Amino acid sequence: MSAQSDPPPSDAAQPDAPGPSHTQAIPPTRRRYIPQRRSFTRVFAVKIPNECIRQWLRCYWDKTWPGAREQYPSDEAFYSAACRVEHLVVDAMVRPIYHHVRNLPPLKRNLITISDLAETMLPEYLFVFKDNSSPEACSLKIRKGDVRAAMRYLGVQDQEPQVYDLRVSANNHRTQDSS
Repeated sequence: MSAQSDPPPSDAAQPDAPGPSHTQAIPPTRRRYIPQRRSFTRVFAVKIPNECIRQWLRCYWDKTWPGAREQYPSDEAFYSAACRVEHLVVDAMVRPIYHHVRNLPPLKRNLITISDLAETMLPEYLFVFKDNSSPEACSLKIRKGDVRAAMRYLGVQDQEPQVYDLRVSANNHRTQDSS
């Protein structure tokens, strides 16, 4: 998918979605991903709730197969059928964030799962703003306004970004690299 054709998450989130006028500096023509090592244990991130994933899934489905969603008798029937493309949707969420929030430093490993599918039956995702896998990734200069703009665009503005320790969790969550 191209960055300019990726859909916003929803009409509800659209009014607060950042556009080119919200950027504070002219972005470089070519941005590189921040160097990261394979191993990481702590990330500064926000949790993406299931409803946010479903919102993006609806937009992706409607854009890819216009009008096809009406064939399902209920939202639950649609989500059951559409879950096979959820991984594509999650991968597609990142590019428009970096396109619309130009000052946000791009990380290659920006979406990670934090739940055990066998335990919860639903993946939970973190959108990572920085991690501790390299000195560059650990000491990223990120602005609060850029983080807020990314959160609005994702649809997770009701929570505070925080540092997640991925080694230990109360529910024995395991981490995976989703990219």
